[in-house]
Amino acid sequence: MHNRHPTLRPARIDEAGIISTMWHEAAVWLGSRGIDQWQYPANVDRISRDIARGTAHVALDGSVTYLGTIALDGFANLSSGCRPMPLTTRCMCAG
Repeated sequence: MHNRHPTLRPARIDEAGIISTMWHEAAVWLGSRGIDQWQYPANVDRISRDIARGTAHVALDGSVTYLGTIALDGFANLSSGCRPMPLTTRCMCAG
């Protein structure tokens, strides 16, 4: 049955490869539109660290179809003078 309400949950370590694949697919899509964001290989070690820290999440439609991934941490935009707080640092959606 199709779930109309996506689920966001912490990523599991066995999903690092899936997140890496979503990164690659997003990079290809962006590159095809002349956008140079994420035009380098996904860092699976960093993805695995984010998962271990509990900052990497996956969005699913039900429990099977991956919709995207997001990493939340307090490291983004610190140079802007903002106080550290959870910020979206990397977000991509599956095609």
